[in-house]
Amino acid sequence: MKTEYEIKTLTKCSVISRRNWECEFDDGSASFGFTDGKFHSVTLWSNLLTIEELWGSDLQYISRFMYLLEDWNIL
Repeated sequence: MKTEYEIKTLTKCSVISRRNWECEFDDGSASFGFTDGKFHSVTLWSNLLTIEELWGSDLQYISRFMYLLEDWNIL
C-alpha cells in the first residue's frame, strides 16, 4: 500500500555541499534542507484558514523529516 509519505525523487533542489542544500516539493507545498548543517523546513499553508482554526490550538508542529523518521520507527 502506498501512502503520500513514500520516498520520492525531487527535482527542485539546489546543493552547495553536504551541509548546505535545499529542496522544494514539486507542487511547491514545502521546502526543506540544511544550512551550515542545521535542518530547516517551511510548509506553505492556506491563507484562508490557519491550522489552529482547523484543528484547535493543541497541536505540536514537527517537520516532515521528523514525521517520516517517527513513521519509519527510526526515532
